[in-house]
Amino acid sequence: MLGAAKIVLETGMHPGALKDAVCSPGGTTIEAVYALEKAGLRGAVMDAVDACARRAAQMAGRSGSVGVKEVTIYTDGACSGNPGPGGWAAVLRYGEHVKEMSGFMPQTTNNRMEIMAAIQGLGALKQPCSVTLCSDSAYLVNAFEKGWIQNWQRNGWKNAAKEPVENQDLWTILLMTIRRHGHVVRFTKVPGHADDADNNRCDALARAAI
Repeated sequence: MLGAAKIVLETGMHPGALKDAVCSPGGTTIEAVYALEKAGLRGAVMDAVDACARRAAQMAGRSGSVGVKEVTIYTDGACSGNPGPGGWAAVLRYGEHVKEMSGFMPQTTNNRMEIMAAIQGLGALKQPCSVTLCSDSAYLVNAFEKGWIQNWQRNGWKNAAKEPVENQDLWTILLMTIRRHGHVVRFTKVPGHADDADNNRCDALARAAI
């Protein structure tokens, strides 16, 4: 059953009521979010995702996070020329386990590599996880923590100046990666080029990939 989302689709509930519906005890699921998107209720999709993520985090907290792996991911992007050849990197930590990843793009920008690093890091997880994603990119972190990405979606991928949002293709892939895997993700800003070993390692990997 798709919970509240199924009710929305079958009864024609106004999208404005979606947020309250998904916060109900019978709330929605990641599959339901897909259904809402396919039904054209795009303005409400991110409200559903946010509410679902908050509820999942609350439930995990009440149950002692049984069965939910807590993972920390550091990500970074680099670009020579901006635009120019670029690299991305991610360092994943779960307990004593560490996984390092990096990749190269021949023609890109630094911001695109920052987003790509998050996509690749989250996409490497094989099951739903509670993730703290650490980045020194204010562009990446603020998009989620300051609600920019929700506003962009509601405004048809237009920014506050009514101009098309840059890198919409990668933002969309990142959102779909989070939703598809059912991760609960908290984006955290860390200082760049400071004394954070994992962040510095990410920086080195991204630069080495170019």
